[in-house]
Amino acid sequence: NQNRRLQAARDELRAGEQRYRLITEHAADLVAMVDRDGRWLYASPSYGRVLAPADLALGVDAFRRVHEEDQLRVRAAIQAVVATGESCRLRLRLHTLDGDVRRIEALVYAVREDRDPATGAVIASRDVTELRDREEQLEVAAHAFERMAEGMVITNAAGRILTINAAFSRITGFPSGEVLGRQ
Repeated sequence: NQNRRLQAARDELRAGEQRYRLITEHAADLVAMVDRDGRWLYASPSYGRVLAPADLALGVDAFRRVHEEDQLRVRAAIQAVVATGESCRLRLRLHTLDGDVRRIEALVYAVREDRDPATGAVIASRDVTELRDREEQLEVAAHAFERMAEGMVITNAAGRILTINAAFSRITGFPSGEVLGRQ
């Protein structure tokens, strides 16, 4: 009876490990575990799309491809998470195997077993390069719209006014509060 319970516990553990592996190996997000000194303990297969195998080897400095200007801040944040046990959010740039620089947003969590001090960190990251590029393009377009000399109105498909520029208010005398939402 005890052997059956032990075997059932082993089977349950194996099934849990298999589920964990499936999740991390099929997630688009970058999932990793580093030790307290910032060396790789685990890197999900998704990291293989952005870093070379030599950069991902166990025990290698996990932050050696982080942009030079972000290195100290990222290392200090990891050390703080390990020391305090408090998670943090990081934004960083990463040099990829293709020579590109990608923008990454990461959540960092302390790894500890029971009540022991933290032994490292789990890092869940997402490449947000395209999102940030689109945001910057929208900001440039918004600045250009606002600075145009011609009065401009943007409406939705139903013809309701969504926004106007300063020239529209100057030319018509209507402030935005009086026209937004009207046809």
